[in-house]
Amino acid sequence: MYKNKLNLRNVIAMTICLVGTTMFSGCNKDNEPEQTGQVAVNLSTDIKPPTILRAANDQWEANDKVGFYMKRAKQVLTDAGAVYSNANNVQMSLSGQNLVADPPVMYPTSGNVDFIAYYPYNANVNAGFTIPINVAEQASGLPIEVLYSNNVTNQAPTNAVVRLDFLYSLAKIELTVTGGTNSNLTAADFASMTVTVEGLYTQATLQLANGTFTNYSGKQPIALYRQSNDNSSVTFEMLALPADEDITFKFNVGGEVYSYEMTASYTSAKLYSYAFSLDYPPTPEQTATMLSSYIIPRDEEPVQNISVNVPNSPNTWTGVANSGFGNDGFDSHIHCIAYGNGRFVAGGNSKKIFYSIDGENWAAGIDNTVDATAYLAAAYVNGKFITSNYRKMLYSTDGKNWTAGSDELITFVLGITYGNEKYIAVGSYGMTYSIDGENWTLVADNTLDSFPYDDGSGGFQTIAYGAGKFVAGRAYRDGVGFNTLIVYSTNGENWTPVQDNTFFHNNIIRDIAYGNDKFIAVYSDGVAYSLDGINWTVVANTTFSGNWVSAVAYGGGYFVAVGNGKIAYSRDGENWAIVTKSTLDDYSFTDVVYGDGKFVAVGLDGKMAYSNSLE
Repeated sequence: MYKNKLNLRNVIAMTICLVGTTMFSGCNKDNEPEQTGQVAVNLSTDIKPPTILRAANDQWEANDKVGFYMKRAKQVLTDAGAVYSNANNVQMSLSGQNLVADPPVMYPTSGNVDFIAYYPYNANVNAGFTIPINVAEQASGLPIEVLYSNNVTNQAPTNAVVRLDFLYSLAKIELTVTGGTNSNLTAADFASMTVTVEGLYTQATLQLANGTFTNYSGKQPIALYRQSNDNSSVTFEMLALPADEDITFKFNVGGEVYSYEMTASYTSAKLYSYAFSLDYPPTPEQTATMLSSYIIPRDEEPVQNISVNVPNSPNTWTGVANSGFGNDGFDSHIHCIAYGNGRFVAGGNSKKIFYSIDGENWAAGIDNTVDATAYLAAAYVNGKFITSNYRKMLYSTDGKNWTAGSDELITFVLGITYGNEKYIAVGSYGMTYSIDGENWTLVADNTLDSFPYDDGSGGFQTIAYGAGKFVAGRAYRDGVGFNTLIVYSTNGENWTPVQDNTFFHNNIIRDIAYGNDKFIAVYSDGVAYSLDGINWTVVANTTFSGNWVSAVAYGGGYFVAVGNGKIAYSRDGENWAIVTKSTLDDYSFTDVVYGDGKFVAVGLDGKMAYSNSLE
């Protein structure tokens, strides 16, 4: 809980990096349903040590929690419909060095917003957006600090860092007591002395709409907390509600009570420091003498900064200057990319394989096989890079030197994955599996033959493994056009078709990825998701809108989908945002992978691009 030392800060600075893009799916009209975009709000701290984040000695501690509201700009918190449903008293908590919300807070699709935040988090905020505050008990320790922030107003959706300034809502009183000119006070007297204050309210209601207090009640003596003492002095402190009252301090030394009366005007975020002296034996009036007093903002020490950082979103993309594949049309097309063992590996037409440590600078790999034509799929699974050259299945540990395995058996390998102790490859004429990634066996499941194959565009296009099963997608002709069939298997040999394939009608599936406990499938200009690989839901707005989607990958907390001139990303696979910071509109992407803290995409005409770092 938030406690204080002598010198407190007026402002605890918090910054929020709102991750997303300028394109979000939501609504800012009161009478329309809300949808959210891709802005995740996480909090990280630079207060050291990072494991102490609770306010003992002006530090936050690991269990501190902040309440967070996002409302429509210029509306009052209490207005009907002002608060966005996904940001209505969201609890932010510490995870490592980050304060995060689960699920993340997302910007609306349009319209500016205001932020309101407070500490400590209260799950039972009253209907009028109020919180009861009680400061009656302080003798054994200061109550939890109350912090409030509403400085961010009329904020447009942005990826930039947005700073929240948290102000102390309570006043702090500090008393240092020493012996007077005739004092015989001993170290034991200072150690046992108590101080109370009379005339102050102990309870009030914090209005989250504006940070003020109302409904004061509970005037009663408050025992101050002994902060420290030595042989010649003692220091007490307390937190007080803002007030203008006549008060009395009472100092008790061995049963003798000294009094000091004054008119107090206490305001939020101020430190009121007093120095008193006591004569002992006491004077007949038994009054204390105030030696000095001063009022200062609670920022006499440097402001402590708490950064509200979101993991970077993959919204900024840069084209690779020289992929090594050239730019001479068909011979330069890149079809696949994989990441593993500290490097990226890409393959394409004209027998070309290149590798890169950083995804930006590329060198040629060596295919030690013969009769290579093109590389259409690649994966790093179970410690090996796997690809195919139309003739043989190839494997490599470093992505540079390749060795031929057995025949590929299925022609045009288009997807490779690993799970349940098996490698599975899919292509135009079926499936093949391997235990070691070197020797391959054709999958002989007649279920897969009930849907006719077709050269080139037909057959299996993709496969992924997750949630204990393989999920594969393939194209077939139904007499009218191409359709997509989704099949699943737990062992990679016996397969079951998904019964409801209606949303893939007249569409060819291109890729499937698994991440964040979810399968994501991309097809034509659409995206669908599934928790189990069997029951699928179509995403309402993929942002591709008429531009085909070719591939999808997961990493760094995001899905990224690429296609014809567009890149989109999503945290949950359901709400997608288009990349806005790139000049890659003329790129036709074919594949994408995550590695080394970034996404790297490859495409036709030797084109490559990489995202900003997510780490």
